[in-house]
Amino acid sequence: MKLIKKFNIVLAITICFQSCGSKLPIYEVKENATNYNPLNEINDFYNEDAKLGYTVLKDNDYLYVHLSTKEVSTQLKILHNGVKFFIDKKGQQNQDMYIHYPLEADGKEKINFLAIVKDKVSFINDKITKLNENIAIVNEEGITQIKRNFNAQNISTEIKLVDEELYYQIKLPIEYFSPINDKLTSLGIEIKGLSIRPLQSSQNSIVSGRGSGSKGSGGGRGGGGRGRGGNTGSSNVSKSTPDPSKQIQGLTSNAQIWIKLDLKD
Repeated sequence: MKLIKKFNIVLAITICFQSCGSKLPIYEVKENATNYNPLNEINDFYNEDAKLGYTVLKDNDYLYVHLSTKEVSTQLKILHNGVKFFIDKKGQQNQDMYIHYPLEADGKEKINFLAIVKDKVSFINDKITKLNENIAIVNEEGITQIKRNFNAQNISTEIKLVDEELYYQIKLPIEYFSPINDKLTSLGIEIKGLSIRPLQSSQNSIVSGRGSGSKGSGGGRGGGGRGRGGNTGSSNVSKSTPDPSKQIQGLTSNAQIWIKLDLKD
């Protein structure tokens, strides 16, 4: 009996820790100032696992999510696999509804690390200009694809590189985030890693990447650093002869961030 009682106590403590650890941080969403410029702002949060800074703002009609990173591996993952924004009006981590942009490219796409080392800015900008124009909306009704530049939902996105920092902004109808039963709607941000083909000695600068099927890990409030630029993590690409082990570092990992949105004034 004593052994059973002891086991029950340990089990109760474990469940308590798990439930406490599963609580999502609450993000008090601020009003979007008319003169807001993400290039001049420090992000509210920085996720160390994703090497990603992020800020969420709102006005009467829309929610604005701003992401930025100087980490080359994160930039490549965003441009290859896009970002998924999960929306759970019950305040959990349900992934049934999400917005996805850019969409993953069909098939495998080669990453030429020599080209990145030679001119990283030109390489990233070229990737940006070749992004597809479709945004995917996934919910219980299925998958709907809309055009990035013109759609009835008034969803818009912008991706640009400034001073080697990638900026990603998306504008979403605020009605998507209306909570159910007075719960705070939770927002998930997911960036998938690439599955990298084994490097060959004769081709140690070119690998093929596509979306990884493994689950990502989350992160909460970022500590320290400026956030917006990912200054705590420098580029994985060397200025000299490429080192393949450093080039693929961070490319295969997934990242998933979850927060609860407090939209009250």
